[in-house]
Amino acid sequence: MLFTLLSILPYLCLVCTIWVFTPEPSGKRCALFTSIVNGSLVWSLFIWLTSNIASIFNAICQPFIIAIWLAYAAILVCIISRRKHLPPHPDIPGGFLSASIAAICVCSLVAAIAYPPNMWDVHSYHLPRVMHWLQNHTLAPFPTNIPRQTGMPPFNALVAMQSLGMGGGDHFVNLGQWLAFIGMIAAVAQITSQLGGGRKAQILAALFIATLPNAFIHASNTESSNIVSFWTLAAVSIFLDWQKNLDGKLLTKFGLCIGLAVLSKGSAYVVALPFVIMVAFNCLKKPRKLLRQGFCAALIILSINAPHYCRSIEAYGSPFGGAEKNILYHPTPATFVVNGAYNFLLHVPWLLISPLRETWQSGAKILGAEENDKEIFPWGGLDQAVSKLDFGDSSTPNFLQAVVLLGMLVAIVLRKFRPPFSYACEVAASFAMFCLLLSWHPWAARIHTVLFSLAAPLAGIYMESWKSRALQNCLILFFLLWTFMAFQGGLRRVGVFDNNQKNFLYSPRADLYFNAYKRVARPYIDMVNFLAAQNPQSIGLELYDDAFEYPLWALLSEKVKKMPKIFHLLSENDREKLNPQFIVVLGKGEGDAPLALPCVLGKRGNSYIKIFPPDRDRE
Repeated sequence: MLFTLLSILPYLCLVCTIWVFTPEPSGKRCALFTSIVNGSLVWSLFIWLTSNIASIFNAICQPFIIAIWLAYAAILVCIISRRKHLPPHPDIPGGFLSASIAAICVCSLVAAIAYPPNMWDVHSYHLPRVMHWLQNHTLAPFPTNIPRQTGMPPFNALVAMQSLGMGGGDHFVNLGQWLAFIGMIAAVAQITSQLGGGRKAQILAALFIATLPNAFIHASNTESSNIVSFWTLAAVSIFLDWQKNLDGKLLTKFGLCIGLAVLSKGSAYVVALPFVIMVAFNCLKKPRKLLRQGFCAALIILSINAPHYCRSIEAYGSPFGGAEKNILYHPTPATFVVNGAYNFLLHVPWLLISPLRETWQSGAKILGAEENDKEIFPWGGLDQAVSKLDFGDSSTPNFLQAVVLLGMLVAIVLRKFRPPFSYACEVAASFAMFCLLLSWHPWAARIHTVLFSLAAPLAGIYMESWKSRALQNCLILFFLLWTFMAFQGGLRRVGVFDNNQKNFLYSPRADLYFNAYKRVARPYIDMVNFLAAQNPQSIGLELYDDAFEYPLWALLSEKVKKMPKIFHLLSENDREKLNPQFIVVLGKGEGDAPLALPCVLGKRGNSYIKIFPPDRDRE
């Protein structure tokens, strides 16, 4: 129980760090978002610095993580105790819309705490790599059948490691994404204000992002889409301030935010590129005054990512190892057009996907972009796109927000709406860079969160410009109804019903790890129970490159006094060389089953034979 409570300490420290940066009462409005950014930067850089230093000395372990956060908390207590006054109440507008946003945040918080991590990518590589880091006491690359465990940008996993490293389980590990979601809402309101939007525009922009399905759904898992969105928005807000006064301190903070965005997700390279180019352009226009600032910002970005680059070069020979399939190496005008259309189609109403699928595919062929061309569509084409109502983590369309943005684009073309020109061009350039340089895949909707976040201030200003109050209210109602429906479905339901998906109100926590994958749940849990009864000392893993590894760590840690050594076996020779006591085999399924049922091999003499499950239990 003590370690479970300790696992929330890093997130409490973040909240208190933001509190430390709030100004003393002075009669002025509380600079809420500035405090959020400053506090988040200090907290995040503390994680980055301590993790990388500990990795050098093979010191990443439970005692170290507990010690650093207790020390951090003690410093915060000393600072806060010296404050003579409580910080002023932030100037947050009241009313129905603010209450609705608060209710969405509370529902997402309930889902984040009540459900264990249960997203496919989280099971496959986001959290397994954290468990290997904690076991190996270092962030250094390790042998793995799943390259994304060592190749993907690690910041979201470093955040998760602070909670998991306490040894109290994963009850609070989802809070990193949830706190980033809160930061996104504040950031969007701030940018809207910086662009000249009034109070109504700010609250509409905040509602736009609070009801964005791929934002509030991902607020209750340990993926990286919300974290990269927050850091990108923070960088953009700082950029807008820097354009006004060209303050070097602001550009330093810009570099820190971009560095952390890139360290969170590779898509930040292309999404943030237009804003980085604008900074470089301004610096070159006034080289005597600004070139040093720009150089320092670039150096900061490289420094933050340098440890990860070094580890990627060690493992793959490239600083971007493991991300090759996500890059379009030979973009053409045809691939740009098709990529743009396909990315937008991920957010059209699901009822339109099936009837128009052949038309869209034919259009791609006419332009010379074949869906069987793995350089353009490495993960498959429209045939794999969801054509039914689904609230999964990777397939929920942001179609209401997409309709608003499409309407805004039409209004701009017809000259009925004039957005802030420079910012609108930069957001459009971010989308263009995304479509030009990143390959499309059927599950890319969650990666679009950052693009919708950048467009949210424009959407807020656009909706405020509507003359029809009834139209505004109707759209608000649709936003809230769609959000309510999304909370009733998906992998982390916040509702009283338990129809097709498992609900935390009715299901044990172990079952919730496999919420959308019921076929695998009972065999996987039985396999872990079997292993725990054997008191294993070492377990080798033979996995296909998208298998569920994390539940083995999570469920086994609850049933054994001492965790066995767990490592990947990459070949038959590894069986002899590493000599594990047991081998867990998790293969690729056949037909409609994406996952094969788990199998355990035990050593008998000089070979391994299947010992679980008995043949009669196999399908």
